[in-house]
Amino acid sequence: MLTALAWRSLRRQPARAVVTVLGILAGVAGLRALELGTAGAFASVRSAYQAEAGPAALTAVPAGDAAGALPPGTLERLDRAPAVLAALPLARASAEPAEEMERWRPPLLPGEVSGLLVLGVDPERERGQGRFRVTAGNALPDGWLVGEDWAAERGLHPGAILVLETSTGTVRVRVAGLVAREGLGSANLGRVALAPLGEVRRLFELAPGEVHEVALVLRPDLDGDAARRALAATLGPGVSLVRPTERGKDVVQRVRSVTAATDLTSTFALFLSGFLVYGLFATGAAARRRELGLLRCGGATRLQAAGVLLVEAVLLAVPASVGGAAAGSWLARSVTRAIAPVAGTSLSLAGADATGAARTAAVGIGVAMLAALWPAIRASREAPLASVRGRSAAVRPLSTLSTLVAAAAVGIAGVLLALRPPGEASQARTYTLVLLLLAGAIGLVPAVLVPLGRRLGETLRVAGPGLRLGVAAPRWNPRRSGIAAGTVLACTAMAGGVGAVGLGWRAEMAAWADRSLRWDVFVRHPSGLGPRAVERLLHRPGVRRGTPVLVRRAEVITADGRHLPIAVAGLDPEACAAEDTFAFTPGTTGSPEDLVRSLADGQSAFVTSVVAEQLQLPPGGEVTVLTPEGPRRLRVRAEITDYTLNGFVLVVSDAFVRDSFRALRAELVALRLEPAMDPARFAASLEPGMHAERRDALKARVRGLVDASMGALDALLWMCALIGLLAVGTAVAQGSIERRSEMAVLSSLGLDRRGVVGMLCTEAAFTSAVGALGGVAVGILLGWIFAEASRRLGVAVPFLPPWRALLATSLAAVVLALPVALLPARLALQVPAAEALRGVDL
Repeated sequence: MLTALAWRSLRRQPARAVVTVLGILAGVAGLRALELGTAGAFASVRSAYQAEAGPAALTAVPAGDAAGALPPGTLERLDRAPAVLAALPLARASAEPAEEMERWRPPLLPGEVSGLLVLGVDPERERGQGRFRVTAGNALPDGWLVGEDWAAERGLHPGAILVLETSTGTVRVRVAGLVAREGLGSANLGRVALAPLGEVRRLFELAPGEVHEVALVLRPDLDGDAARRALAATLGPGVSLVRPTERGKDVVQRVRSVTAATDLTSTFALFLSGFLVYGLFATGAAARRRELGLLRCGGATRLQAAGVLLVEAVLLAVPASVGGAAAGSWLARSVTRAIAPVAGTSLSLAGADATGAARTAAVGIGVAMLAALWPAIRASREAPLASVRGRSAAVRPLSTLSTLVAAAAVGIAGVLLALRPPGEASQARTYTLVLLLLAGAIGLVPAVLVPLGRRLGETLRVAGPGLRLGVAAPRWNPRRSGIAAGTVLACTAMAGGVGAVGLGWRAEMAAWADRSLRWDVFVRHPSGLGPRAVERLLHRPGVRRGTPVLVRRAEVITADGRHLPIAVAGLDPEACAAEDTFAFTPGTTGSPEDLVRSLADGQSAFVTSVVAEQLQLPPGGEVTVLTPEGPRRLRVRAEITDYTLNGFVLVVSDAFVRDSFRALRAELVALRLEPAMDPARFAASLEPGMHAERRDALKARVRGLVDASMGALDALLWMCALIGLLAVGTAVAQGSIERRSEMAVLSSLGLDRRGVVGMLCTEAAFTSAVGALGGVAVGILLGWIFAEASRRLGVAVPFLPPWRALLATSLAAVVLALPVALLPARLALQVPAAEALRGVDL
């Protein structure tokens, strides 16, 4: 019987059912998109390393999985190890086709390959290991193997000559064959070439015997963990043995830092969905008050009366949540596209995950059930005879208790935020208090809406009846109208909070770029810049000073044993001191020039504010860096503001990176030119293969990267806006249904069709405007909270009021509310006046 009554109610109120489904679907889709996009990002990193490893169970890499050369003799020791069945060395380099150099864009993130990734392999050792598959032509060592997709884009085929810009200049190599996009052939999105190891060392000026990693195929009869321990003891502290799935921690860390904001936004979308469902079922319970009273009079228990609404919630929540989980899979593509540029790697979606989809759908169903529970309980607790006699619960005045509870929620959240500011509290605590604050603000809106409508109605005495009746409409059901206005408030406030973070982040990045990217020209080469190339650039006519920039992936350990994957950036201390390159955090003691020059001792380092916050590492503390030459202990001299690689950087001298990581090649060289030297003329005078980028162009690309990092929020914020719009439309639609008899009476008294439409449109605009105005005030507060909370991530984002975002969101809420109100207005006018007066349902 409960199911039959629930289906009957859904058939009678299709608009409410559709809006409920859309609201739940939007919230679940946002949550699923973030979960699936993030999981896909992590899976992409793991699968890439797993594919490259092939049959290998372990990979020997420089200590801390550093991007550098293994200590000399590592391959020989592995060949002698009894546990190793096969040792497969690999050297990495990068190049670019000579004819594409004019279109080559240097990567923004250090270590990223924007051209062709060249992998040096040992053909004899690779035979039979299955780490790559030749699809056309001959195998190594007859020539180079290139990715089949990359070759197809350029019309290359076996036997073709490929002209590349390498460290030794322009070289011509023969394409022996093509490799499938699997195993080693899947690296760098298939933009890869395989070549004999010795030839790669020669063409890219690598040291004799240099190897960057060795994949290890272990004897199948040995215990993997025991073999790993035995090999680690043999190789010493300069080498780490990692499983393929353990690699890429630096990329995972950057992805997590990017998704911190999207976590909040997706949770907020589901939070708003819950309020929308609550408003819909509260209105539905009021409209069905007499029906539920008749059920009670016929012998139904309170549980059965409440069960009608709960069953209805289940019937709507299940398909909506399943549909939201499916829609989230499509939306996740936008999330991965936004994350990929900041992560510095190619990302893809995770495969089919029925368990994850079911888990997300269950969360949506649970939120919908909780939202419908209180209206169901309220409806079932009313006396049966009172329900039968009453026309509608909509005419009841607003509960004083609910207003007091909402005010208490706002007060408690405000006091707790004041006692422990967001910059000092944990993110979980801050975001929980934000949700409590928003819930209280939404609950207070009905108490403001009714007296405001009364005052405005008195002011509009000279206006038409449609306008006056429209602003008075919320008094009919203050709870329903208040929840609609409150949802608009929350959406506007969220737009303001995220807008403030975006403005502050862009301003902070711009200030950092102005200081750290203040050099005139940044010179790069697809294969990096070796020591001789760096010296030629620094002593070139027209150059006043400059610094090579050497960045290597590494791992640091604090004094209390905490680990953090990080990048170690080496610069010339003398040149940076002369250019005042670094932005020291407030409170730094000592002369900036002396602090920068202290890096030259090889035992000092600067930490970024992000690293200082993550590791609780203040100036004066010590940190250990794992390097191929063994652990190196550094003392922190100062804390700086730097957002290279999302701020996970330790700044040292260039000599330290060269000595500790066997790093011969610089990522780039930053140059200060003489005033008389024209940057364009200087760039034109460089050797072939070198790319000079002026600081304005580089700053523009950095700003583009920041915009891309904020792109993942856009789709989720649009979902919040959709939920707010649905809330307003639902309030107006339900009001027109409940008051059809009153509108019929007004029509009989002379209110024409235009007046009825104007009344409903005015109600929608008034409800949205009140919510938007409240959202502006709360949005300013949220903007400050989010900006302060960013300090917990080590990012001191300044608070900038997001006036443009608040204005755009407020205007959109009011303007879009008008067309949303037209549909229920037309439906209400289609009911004949005589039938409306008799109370015939739509």
